[in-house]
Amino acid sequence: MVHGDLWAGNRMIDAAGVNWLVDPSCHWGHREQDIAMMHLFGGFGPAVMRNYEQIFPLAAGWQQRIPVFQLVPLLVHVLLFGSGYAASTMQALHATVSDRS
Repeated sequence: MVHGDLWAGNRMIDAAGVNWLVDPSCHWGHREQDIAMMHLFGGFGPAVMRNYEQIFPLAAGWQQRIPVFQLVPLLVHVLLFGSGYAASTMQALHATVSDRS
């Protein structure tokens, strides 16, 4: 089960410093989808990935698969918010296609 929309805007920190994840789009998916979303819009520092890797290591090559999982959200952002996302979308597309050839 993945959050499905895990970006900085859906992460809140309360007065005690406890993290809360809000506005999920939960579904059965690959956990690298959440990792890719965390990287797409930022808001999660390097300590998050270090701790993630320590507790539940990702499979080799996960960094190269990030663009695959970012492509659909980027395409949606192009449609909803315009061409400001076009360059990032094209980069993800080229990375996805070049990794498969």
